[in-house]
Amino acid sequence: MRKLRLSVVIPTLNCGSKLEDCLSSIRWADEIIVVDMGSTDNTIRIAKKFHAIVYERVPRDGNFDKNRKFGMQKASGDWILKLDSDEVLSRRLQSEIKKLLFADTSNYAGFNLKNKIFMFGHQISHGFVKADSHELRLVRAGKWHYDPFKYHQQIFVRGEVGFLSSAYNHYNYTSIGEFIEKTNKYTDLDAKFYPYKVSITDVLLSPLKTFFKLFFLQEGFLDGYFGIIVCFLFAIYNLVEKIKVWELQNL
Repeated sequence: MRKLRLSVVIPTLNCGSKLEDCLSSIRWADEIIVVDMGSTDNTIRIAKKFHAIVYERVPRDGNFDKNRKFGMQKASGDWILKLDSDEVLSRRLQSEIKKLLFADTSNYAGFNLKNKIFMFGHQISHGFVKADSHELRLVRAGKWHYDPFKYHQQIFVRGEVGFLSSAYNHYNYTSIGEFIEKTNKYTDLDAKFYPYKVSITDVLLSPLKTFFKLFFLQEGFLDGYFGIIVCFLFAIYNLVEKIKVWELQNL
């Protein structure tokens, strides 16, 4: 059986400090497509160092997932891997995907990949992270559907979905400053698409509910003092989101 071709699609914006590790883990792919939103650091230089095909494109609404879809539409591989600049394939997952490219996978339209989440240099296994966390990341060309009307939308496929046994590492946030910066950006996008009316009571109670859910019900305390910090930060995220929604709805 002939080897099938793999395209990897990565949306980027000022991620030069993380991109090299990401690209090093997929340098063996047949095609790497980077769709950049106007980076001012060394992101594009690093992408070209790994012989990536680079498109420079800034969506009008700032939704980076629209760049991801654009890159997927440009991909020429038989399989397309969805990846972010702060994600790195483990050696075992690299080996598993390489073997898959030589296997008879005609019955499958996609594969779920396990993920391990890291924040501030520590693996987070509870709280906002679900047990045996995984996501549809590897899709067959021509079988996928993606509608990123807002960011972080899921990809769907027409056909059977399998599971790979190895994981990729997601280095979500490396510092509190990065978390705050992304909180401001993501909550701006969240607020535009929030579907419900928000009251002052919601603003005050929602972060408390978020912390209680993540820390106690979803056992964030099992991650030690980092679990406390992470649950507290996501409660703040929820507070900022609700305040911005309330502002849009009332001011």
